[in-house]
Amino acid sequence: MNAGQKLSETKSGAEGKILLIEDEVKLAGALQMVLSEDGYEVDVATSVRSALDQLHQRNFDLLVVNLCLPDIGGWAFIRKITREQPDAAVIVTTTNPSVPSAVEAMKLGVEEYLPKPFGGDEFKTIVMSTLKKQRGSRSTIHPGGKESQAGALIQKWEVLAVLNRAAEDENSLKR
Repeated sequence: MNAGQKLSETKSGAEGKILLIEDEVKLAGALQMVLSEDGYEVDVATSVRSALDQLHQRNFDLLVVNLCLPDIGGWAFIRKITREQPDAAVIVTTTNPSVPSAVEAMKLGVEEYLPKPFGGDEFKTIVMSTLKKQRGSRSTIHPGGKESQAGALIQKWEVLAVLNRAAEDENSLKR
């Protein structure tokens, strides 16, 4: 299937081409299996080099990126891929979650920030909701670039402001 072809509806009502960028081979295989069973088209990259090769060959609807990648840092990779494939949604997974890291994710436009370990059902739910949100946001952008659901955009910036304050004041997290 080439990048221009649309996937047919899956049994869960979702569609999407997903690239999992995960250096833990067993975890990558398990996540690929879980998503493939729901009808998603899933490719796996265990290194940044492999991911970049795949990203240059085709477009993906969703990128699931582990922040601890062996080649280059996850943040540098996310900055690069969001420039190259701006329509792809991004989910970040991490074994070292933190408020500053979550803030950075939001600033870069990451849709979901998922601390490890997580369950298969939780992962599938997040993938499905992210892809639904992505399809919905594509349809709410008008030619002038204005988003019809301005409330959702404002909420995102409000959350970002709160996370920034929390990162600056660690005492606020202890309350």
